[in-house]
Amino acid sequence: MASIDVSHDHLVVNLRGIDRVLALRMSLSVPLEHVENVRAYPPERDFDAAVKDPSLGVGFFLGGRMAVGSVAVNDGLAFYDVHHKEGSTLAIDLHHEKFRHIVLELDDESPDDARRRVLEAINRYRALLASRAGDDVAPHLLPI
Repeated sequence: MASIDVSHDHLVVNLRGIDRVLALRMSLSVPLEHVENVRAYPPERDFDAAVKDPSLGVGFFLGGRMAVGSVAVNDGLAFYDVHHKEGSTLAIDLHHEKFRHIVLELDDESPDDARRRVLEAINRYRALLASRAGDDVAPHLLPI
């Protein structure tokens, strides 16, 4: 399981417990500007259906049980930390990153609350960048 922290310009996924060992990493950090969307209870939480080739990544995949680490999905690589397909799962869609998606089972908040918190942080960041640039054009904000 995992938790999400948001700084002023980065999103950080912190892995917990044995998942750190299975994924061969403690955390994953991406710039907020590389986040395209955040989705609660995504269809990708059914990792058996979404994962096309677990051997192309680094981590641990046990069909029907868990996906922890990087795996190949239809549109590229995804990072997974999901133990229960029906659990509190969140997907973060990315661009200009190694991973196309980060799919997480959250352990400390609901996917709806995490989605709202991350989207609000992204929108604040985009508004700040636009104001610093002096643009008269409104920033592209993500719907919450």
